[in-house]
Amino acid sequence: MNNKEIQSLRSRITVQINELNEVIAGIKTDPKTSAETCTTPNVDIIDCTKDERDLKDQIRIHNHRIASLGELTGALHRINGGTFGQCQECGDPIGVSRLHARLGATLCIGCQEFFEGSHVAA
Repeated sequence: MNNKEIQSLRSRITVQINELNEVIAGIKTDPKTSAETCTTPNVDIIDCTKDERDLKDQIRIHNHRIASLGELTGALHRINGGTFGQCQECGDPIGVSRLHARLGATLCIGCQEFFEGSHVAA
């Protein structure tokens, strides 16, 4: 991978990190829980169930964003450390097309397939 490709990927990573930070910062820090909603008199149980499901979805999405932020931050550290694009398992280069598809990739496609296959079989 040449320097121009690395700089292009660095730029994309930085943009995505900034976008995720903005979204994460914009989320309400104290969402109303279904327990708070459902303790009021004359509340509809269907509304409570929907509110609870929506809250769980919001938490799942938030957790995914946090994980993505961690992956991207790790990728930026690997760029700065000179190990970006190198498989953390076998040391071989990670394909540029894979890095474009998943900026935070830490494994080459072969190691990733092996890792996924060994966890499916387990």
